[in-house]
Amino acid sequence: MAETVAIKPAFRDAFARGQRCIVPVDAFYEWKKIGASKQPYAIVAADGLPLAMAGLWEHWKDRATGDTVQTFTIITTVPADLCATIHDRMPVILPREKWASWLGEREAHTDELRWMILRPYPAELMQSYAVDVRVGNVPEQRSQPARSRWHSGLTADVACARMGGPIFRPRFNNARPHPTDLFEF
Repeated sequence: MAETVAIKPAFRDAFARGQRCIVPVDAFYEWKKIGASKQPYAIVAADGLPLAMAGLWEHWKDRATGDTVQTFTIITTVPADLCATIHDRMPVILPREKWASWLGEREAHTDELRWMILRPYPAELMQSYAVDVRVGNVPEQRSQPARSRWHSGLTADVACARMGGPIFRPRFNNARPHPTDLFEF
């Protein structure tokens, strides 16, 4: 998707209008095909801090109800070496120094933004490990507490987002913040 974000109709307008967002996560999951089955892996930041995924947000009118629906999508790109052995795509993860450009807080040319999302996040800044196969079972997840033991205390919950502008804004200046200080909502 990173390769076509500026031209594909589903994403082109949001990208052109600067409706870019950051989606913070503790981990993301990819499934590796092993014979007839699939093994899920959690991919986390090596430093233990949340990852900042590049996304686009949009609002549109539901034709059936007339309600305004607010949505976002996570942009994917070619995988870093760490992820390439697991899956052929991965989310675009933005390093901290790119956040302001991505969110439009610092002026950036369209080509700079496109180049930013084409590069995979460095493999040495991530770790991966196998997790219980139940992590991909939605009915099973609904029956478990938010902090499931299946993935070593990582939360799989998606944070509620403020749509209508950049979703999350960084709110710290020190080099190693506590993870709960990373974003304001």
